[in-house]
Amino acid sequence: MTRLERLPPNPAPVCASEAGARSFGRAWALPIAILALAACEGSTDGPIRIGVVGPTQLIYGESMRAAALMFQDELDAGGGIGGRRLELVIHDDAADPERAIELASQLAGDPWVAAVVGHVTSGAMLNAAPIYADSGLVAVSPTATSPDITRSGEWVFRVCPSDREHGPALARWLAGPLSRRRAAVLYANDPYGRGVLEGFAGEFEAAGGAIIARDPFLSSTTQDSTGVDPYLERAIARNADAIVIAGFADEAATIIRAARRLGFTGPILGGEGLLGVENAGPVTEGVYVSAPFLPDGAGGEAAEWVAAYQERYGAPPDAFAAQTYDALRLVARAIEEVGSDRSAIRDYLASIGTVRPAFEGVSGSIAFDENGDVPDKSVAIGRIQGGRVRSAGGG
Repeated sequence: MTRLERLPPNPAPVCASEAGARSFGRAWALPIAILALAACEGSTDGPIRIGVVGPTQLIYGESMRAAALMFQDELDAGGGIGGRRLELVIHDDAADPERAIELASQLAGDPWVAAVVGHVTSGAMLNAAPIYADSGLVAVSPTATSPDITRSGEWVFRVCPSDREHGPALARWLAGPLSRRRAAVLYANDPYGRGVLEGFAGEFEAAGGAIIARDPFLSSTTQDSTGVDPYLERAIARNADAIVIAGFADEAATIIRAARRLGFTGPILGGEGLLGVENAGPVTEGVYVSAPFLPDGAGGEAAEWVAAYQERYGAPPDAFAAQTYDALRLVARAIEEVGSDRSAIRDYLASIGTVRPAFEGVSGSIAFDENGDVPDKSVAIGRIQGGRVRSAGGG
């Protein structure tokens, strides 16, 4: 994996007294942590804390963290939020739904955390959502796309289109510009993978296509480059003319290598989760990816942000970065306008696109519906060319 340039190590920022409280063990943790937090934060003149949670050591989580640090530096350089410094509490949930519960509980129990930006993966977000709802802490996911998140309650928002948009966009591209009719789908057996499969299947079959294989995989399946060979060999034997991967970049890289090694020469496509797979090298050239943001399609203020990000990190931002940046900007604006009360922040976000105008972000216009979704946000198709995901054009 090619790491972004000038990205510092990955500790979660805590003040010394809070960290010391943790060393006393579980029996002492609550009372000592409360005293420690008071010592850290003091009055309302202290820093404003926003949790940022995602798989920060994985390809797609790395760009999320990069965008968050960039936003923090920009905000602090401009005087913070109402004169108060922003403190990001960055946690790595490793895309693990059980770890997500633990971290959500930790953030919800910290009274100085005003809001959370995260989680990145659908499985983690779905597990964490009840914790945030029970504690009255708003969470804005940059990238969790499962349709099930729509039912997560009034404390969860997302700034990305759901799989109801990504899957059909891939299907239309495959049946339209690529003129393919026999697809094999390999999908991660989790809420994200199943969501992309569901969205893709209905649209592709309605367009006259046939899904000749639907094979689930777990991360362990892709640890060995031959683990997915039986799925791919069967797809090739059934004359698949395209392969669709509903998973994430690390898994997808293994599947792509195996498909090419076995002689498959047709197009390979995947949802937003594949962003970052371009770092796996030339074998990924030509792979198509659906995305709500592509840097070469940005204009105006968004283009200026793309240039600043690339100058800072030596690589262009992806949708994970852009949507994290937008989620943080939106939360910061809410705090600036209504304060750091958690309920006030939630109510402010719920009004975006109705009582208040849509929020214009670098990833596009954000207007929430009654479920905290952004149904009007569009999905584009990109293609990996020269190690970058670029707008696909005509196919």
